[in-house]
Order: sequence, then structure tokens, then C-alpha cells
Amino acid sequence: MRLPFLRPKIEHLDLYLARKAYGKALAAIEAELEKRPEDLRLRRRKADLLLKTKDIGGSIEILQDLARRYVEDGFHARAVALFKEILKLDPDRPQIHRELASLIRKDRKETTPPPLRQEEDPEAGARERAASSLFTLFDTDALEEVLTSTNLRVYKDGDIIVTEGEDGSSLFFVVDGCVKVFSRGRQGESVFLDELGPGAFFGEVAVLYGKPRTATITACSPTTAIEVTKQEIDRIARDHPQVRSILEQFCEERAQNAVSVLVASRRSVDSTAEPPG
Repeated sequence: MRLPFLRPKIEHLDLYLARKAYGKALAAIEAELEKRPEDLRLRRRKADLLLKTKDIGGSIEILQDLARRYVEDGFHARAVALFKEILKLDPDRPQIHRELASLIRKDRKETTPPPLRQEEDPEAGARERAASSLFTLFDTDALEEVLTSTNLRVYKDGDIIVTEGEDGSSLFFVVDGCVKVFSRGRQGESVFLDELGPGAFFGEVAVLYGKPRTATITACSPTTAIEVTKQEIDRIARDHPQVRSILEQFCEERAQNAVSVLVASRRSVDSTAEPPG
């Protein structure tokens, strides 16, 4: 019998992974999940570890469960990203977007509040839920089309995602990580405006209204985003006209909430850049 003090410990997880001791790493995660069954990040690490051991089925099962939990908690964008990963692991799942669309629509009809899980930043979580509510505004058929058209993009720290002044062909939804927003100042200098985290939209002005990019957006950490192209939005809107109107209304409401912050940022930067007197 293995003695308690010889059992793999979660604090040694990185060491196990570095040594490719995947059996010990998995045992450490499973032991910790017995103590913290609601730790979704730890469950995600288990899914990633199972991929390293070639247990694709086991990993997909965990990802599906995580997606369901994220929908229950109102984090629909995270669920979308997970289903995209599942589709990459198992391309022979033609109904996967329908499954997610039905799951989101069912969740919208639920009268009971979502389960309360401990969050590191409740305020940030509330903002992300508000942004993710976009996915609940479409009917099931339109939502399935939207989900099918999305692409999952991964960026490294410092990657330029969009550039001010260029024509825009995609809008983005930040799932994980963060991006920084810059604009050209009066002298052509780069002016920092804001930092956006999970739940943030950007690129919608160029895509929905045909205007050039209004800012440069760069990743300020490893970042995952959902991308929808203008071409796909136009295609979907031909059969589901409400898609464009919903996107426009949703983005306009979010822009109104954010405009005062951006204007204040510009004024602050401009005032500090000018010499006194």
C-alpha cells in the first residue's frame, strides 16, 4: 500500500509535468479535485493532461462538462471556445454547434439562478456575463449559424490583432487573456486608451458599419479570442436578418457604456502631454 506521504501532491504538479510523469500528475490532480470539486481551472488542467496521455475521449468528456458548467454560470463565450476545441479534437461531430445552441437556449429559459462558485474577481465576472449574454439573444437556428461561423484564435503576448486605419473584416470576443487599446495622438504618437479582458468586444465598428479600424489592439498576455468575419455575418444575415440588428444594438449599448471611459482617457493623456502654461 502506498504511504500517504508518498502520494503525488498538487504542489509538485509542474515538476511532474516537466519530467513527463503524467501518471503522478494525473493522480495529484484527481486527489486535489476530491477536495475542490468545483475548481474548474483544475478540471481544465486535467483535460489538457489527458491529451498528453492520448486519452482524447476522456479529455472531450471533461471539456463538455466544463462547457455545460460555464453555460450554467453565464459564461457562454467560454463554452463556445471549449466546443471549438472539442470539434478540433473530434471533427466528425456535425451536430456540435446545434448541441451548444440548444444548451444556451435552454439555459436562458431556466428560472433558477446559476450556481454560485467562488470567483477571484466578481466584478470582472459580472462584466463577462453581461457580454456573454449576447449569445442568448438569438433564436436557436440563428445561434447555431453564428456558432458555426466562429473561429477560435490564439495570440501571443505582444501580437498585433488589428491596426488603426486599416479596413476591418472581423470582430472579436475576448475569451481569456487581455488586450490593450491604442490610438494615434495629435503628433502621431501611440496613445494608450484601455486594457480589456474576458468578455470584451472589439472590431465591431469596422465590420458592422464599414468604417476603418478606430484603434490598434494588441495582446498583452497569451490571449484566446472568438472571431467572426464580416463575410460570415453578411451570409447569416441573409437568412436571419435579426442577427445584424441584434449585433448592432448590442454593440451600440456597450459602446455607450464605454465611451465616457475612453473620452476621459484621451483627455487625461492629452492634458499630461501638453506643457504647462
